[in-house]
Amino acid sequence: MLKKDKISKFLFLFLSAVFIFGSPKNIFAEKSIHKEIPFKANFLSKNYKVRQGRTVRAQVKVNKRPAAVQVKFLSKVYNCLSNPKKPFIYECYIPIECEGKAGKIKLSARAKVKKSNWVYLKSLVDIKKVKFAKSVCFGYPKSKANLKLKNKAKKDKNSCKGGGFNRTMQRFLKKSPIKPMWVGAFGLPTKVNRYSTPFGEIRYSPNWGRYLHKAVDIVAPPRYPVWASHNGKVVMKCRYLYSGNTVVLDHGHGVFTYYFHLDSFGKIKVGDFVKKGKMIGRIGNTGRSTGFHLHWGLSINNEFVDPVEWTMKKFD
Repeated sequence: MLKKDKISKFLFLFLSAVFIFGSPKNIFAEKSIHKEIPFKANFLSKNYKVRQGRTVRAQVKVNKRPAAVQVKFLSKVYNCLSNPKKPFIYECYIPIECEGKAGKIKLSARAKVKKSNWVYLKSLVDIKKVKFAKSVCFGYPKSKANLKLKNKAKKDKNSCKGGGFNRTMQRFLKKSPIKPMWVGAFGLPTKVNRYSTPFGEIRYSPNWGRYLHKAVDIVAPPRYPVWASHNGKVVMKCRYLYSGNTVVLDHGHGVFTYYFHLDSFGKIKVGDFVKKGKMIGRIGNTGRSTGFHLHWGLSINNEFVDPVEWTMKKFD
């Protein structure tokens, strides 16, 4: 008798619940509808303002983890990665050529989650034309004109193979890790007494004609320590006729930094992972150089941009 009472009570409660809330199937269906939030994405800026020779940090905000986010600028496609500090912001770094087109240029992107259609986005890049400084070079002293590298600093022969500096860098770029090894702004690589040559200076030389200096020259005390400007992998430790004792670091995501004219190398070897602030060499006057200084450069996908900008708060 008690069992029948319990069963009838259960049936009464169950039927009451169905009458009020609907069938269990409908209840679960409603829950699943609420879970299916549509995927949304948008650029954080509708108009990125930048100067020639600098970097656009394009950022896309999403409300779900996407399968892919891609940004397109001037026919080049950049794959975006999640910001380590803000996981729902995906970003990429776009180098702006020193003498490229100025004005407002279309920036587009597309994003998607698995098993869904692409969401397409639009923005603009407003590039300001820069009047770069100009200088005339009258050649090098005779001691530097037909330079033979006599510095006894040990190079890594493996990093010097590949048929010239530019061809070697193309090879390194193909092997650059997809994910960045750094988080936050870069640091200055040495003590800065002054900048003897700004980024993008236009030079006229009887030897090479007109060319752009796509790096900054930092004057510091002779043989002063030079540090890694951020976490990265040593891909080059070599000597060249032009750049002298040279170190190149790969920071991942196609970003490299360059350290030329070193007097000597730090305790590093090709393949080492070095942390920001690690001593990689000392200020020198090797290669085609007329005084103790550091030629410091930064490239994105082998396009050089102003490295000092990467030390600013906006890159943190």
